Amino acid sequence: MTAELASRTKIEVICDQPLIRRLVAIANGVGMTHYTVLSALSGQGDAGPWSDDQLTSASAKVMICFVTSPDVAANFLRDLGQILESHSLRVWVSSVQVFRPERY
Repeated sequence: MTAELASRTKIEVICDQPLIRRLVAIANGVGMTHYTVLSALSGQGDAGPWSDDQLTSASAKVMICFVTSPDVAANFLRDLGQILESHSLRVWVSSVQVFRPERY
């Protein structure tokens, strides 16, 4: 069996943990149902350094990653634009090669 690669688009978003549901709703609205959420322990941004408050999660940040077709990614980014500035999201978009493209 020969594994073939296919081109897809990866979107990574850093956001406050409470926004996960909203990002997932936007993703589901354009047909993206697969994602991974990673905890972010600390970092530094425009407002200076931050770190996760383990007691209250008041400043907890996460990275949510999606891999999808370029067309679906474009629709997601269009809809994400509605909350981009108001929520200080950080968004990276890149082209990737995937195995088992039918899963994306």
